[in-house]
Amino acid sequence: MKRLWPNSEAPLAVPREAEAGSIDSESIRRQLEKILASPEFANASRLREFLSFVVEEVLNGASAIKEVAVAMRIFNRRASFDSSGDSVVRVSALHLRKRLRDYYAGSGQGEEIVIEIPKGSYVPVFGRAAKNGAPATNGRRRLWSTAAAGAVILAAAVAAIWIAWAWHGGRDRSIAILPMSDLGDSRMQTLCQGLTEDLTTELARLHELRVIARTSASQFPAHGADVREIGKRLGVATVLEGSIRQQGNQMRFTAQLIETRSGSHVWSEAYDREAKDPLAAEAAVTQLIAAAAARHLGVSGPSAAPPPHVPTAAAHELYWKARYLRSLKVNMEAWEQADGLLKEAVRLDPQYLQAWSSLATLAANRAFHRSGPFEDLTAEAESAAAKALELDPRNPEGQVTLAEMKWIANRDWPAAERDFRRVVELNPNFAAGHGWFATALWAHGHFDEALRELDRAVALDPLPYVVSNDRAAILYCARRYGESIARARQVLAIDSSYWPAHLNIGNCLLATGHYAEAIREFRLVPDASGPLGQALALTGQRAEALGILRSLEAEVGQTGNGRVHSAYIQAGLGDHAAALASLEDAYAQHETDVNFIGVDPRLDALRGEPRFRALLKKLGL
Repeated sequence: MKRLWPNSEAPLAVPREAEAGSIDSESIRRQLEKILASPEFANASRLREFLSFVVEEVLNGASAIKEVAVAMRIFNRRASFDSSGDSVVRVSALHLRKRLRDYYAGSGQGEEIVIEIPKGSYVPVFGRAAKNGAPATNGRRRLWSTAAAGAVILAAAVAAIWIAWAWHGGRDRSIAILPMSDLGDSRMQTLCQGLTEDLTTELARLHELRVIARTSASQFPAHGADVREIGKRLGVATVLEGSIRQQGNQMRFTAQLIETRSGSHVWSEAYDREAKDPLAAEAAVTQLIAAAAARHLGVSGPSAAPPPHVPTAAAHELYWKARYLRSLKVNMEAWEQADGLLKEAVRLDPQYLQAWSSLATLAANRAFHRSGPFEDLTAEAESAAAKALELDPRNPEGQVTLAEMKWIANRDWPAAERDFRRVVELNPNFAAGHGWFATALWAHGHFDEALRELDRAVALDPLPYVVSNDRAAILYCARRYGESIARARQVLAIDSSYWPAHLNIGNCLLATGHYAEAIREFRLVPDASGPLGQALALTGQRAEALGILRSLEAEVGQTGNGRVHSAYIQAGLGDHAAALASLEDAYAQHETDVNFIGVDPRLDALRGEPRFRALLKKLGL
C-alpha cells in the first residue's frame, strides 16, 4: 500500500537535430557512461545492463533487437521465452525510457548527445540536442510542459476547476506562482528557484487564497506560456511570474500579476537591489512581492512574522542540490544522498528553516518506505521537525511530520488524527498535508473523508495526484471495485505505462473472483509478488505460489521488508497460522503495509481469526 507516484511514458522533450551517423561511437559510449553513473540510474542495476546491452548492439552494427534476445541476456530467460505470458522486457523498457527522461530533465540537462529508445522498439537512437531550444537550464519543467504535462493537466483541468470552486464556494481568489526566470545569468538559477518557493510559501499562508503547490506550478515554463491555458489547466484566476537580472553591482527583480481569463496584467513592479548579498536581497524582495500580490488580489497580506533568516550561500547551494535528489520519487539511493546534503546544510547554518523542514519530510518519507533503519529514521524525522517548529511554530512540514510519526511509528491514531486536522485547518493550502491525512484516513477506513481530503490535495497540486493510484486504491479498499477499476483505467488512458493502475485492477479482479484476469494484470507489474502469489494459490498453482513465497522470505532476510506480502500468499494457500505469524512479525518490525491491514481485501480470509482481531486492536484499527 505504499504511496505510488506519476510515471509518464511521454517521449523525451529534448529536440534532436542529428542522428547516429554524425556521432562517433566513442562519443556515444562516453555519454552512456555518464548516464550509467548518474543519480537517476544509481539504484537500477538491471536497467543499466539493459541500456548498455542495446546501445552496444547498435554500435556493433545491429539494426534490430528482438525481445527474446533482451530476455535471455538481461533477465536470464530461456530460448523458449514467450512474451505473451511474460512481460518483463516490455515493463522494464517502460521504466528504462522513464529513467532516460528523468536523466535529461535532471542531471543530464544541457548534454549535447541524446540517447533514446523509441516506444515500440528496443533499438536506441542517438542524436544531438538542438541548439535552438535544448532545455539546458529549465530541462525538467520544459520536459513536462512540452510533453507529458499537456495530456495529464488537460485531463485534470475540468475536475480541478470544479473541485476548487466547490471548496471555495465559487470565490475567484486563486493563484499559481510560475518559475522565476534568470535573465542572462545562469548563476541566478538557484536564486530564482528560491524566490519561487518563498513566494509560494508566503502566499500559501493566506487562508483566503488558494495557492497551487510549487510541484504543479513549476511544470510550466517561466515565460512564454499562455496564461489563459494555465488558468484552465490549473483552475486558477491569476498567475504570478517574474525574473531576476544581474548587471554589474545591481540586481533587478521584476514581478507581474496576470489575470488568466483575459491575459491582462493586474500589477507589475521592479525592485532594484545591490548584488553584494543576493540571498538577503531575495528574502527582502519576497516579502514586498507577496504583500503587493495579496493587496491586489483583495486579501489581507502575509501575517506579521519575524524577518526571514537569510541562509549562508554554501548551505543554500546544498539545500537545492538535495531538493533535486528528493524529487526523484521513491529513489532510495538518491534520498540517502539528499539526507547527507541536508545534514551538512543545517550543520553549516543551524537556523536554516527550509533545510530543517526538508530534512524532516525526507526522513518521514524514508521511514514510510523503509529506506533505512526505521527507529533511526523516525527519531531523525521527529528531531528535525521539532527544530523546524522551534524556528517557525507555523511550519506545516514540521507539523505534518510529527502527525505522521504519531500514526506510523507510535500508532497513536487519536493523537495523529488531532494533529492532521490541525495541520489542514492552519494550512489549508498545504497539499501534502491533505494528501497525508487522506492516506491515514484511508488506512483507518474513513473512506469518504479520505476522498474529500484527496480532492483538496488535487485542487492544490494536480500533477502528482492525477496520475496516481491513491483514489483507485481508496475505492478498492472501500470495496467499490467497479469505481476503482474505472478510475484506474482513466489513469491508463492518460499514461499507459503507469503500472500501479494495473496492480489496482488486478487487486479488484482478485477480490471479485476473476483470478485468471487478475493474474494477467499482475504480470504487467514489476513487483506484484504477494497478490500474484495469492491469485496463483487460489487457482491451484501452488508450486509457483510457493516459489514466490520463498523468494519473498529471502527478501525479508535481506531487506527486512515483505512480510505482509508473504501473508497474502499464505492466506491464499489456506495457511492462516503462517499468515498471522507474518503479520505479527510485520507489526513488530514496523512494516508500513501493516498499517493498512484493517481495510485490505486481500486479508479478508483472516478477519474471523482472534489473532487478527487482536492485531487490529494493537494497531488502533
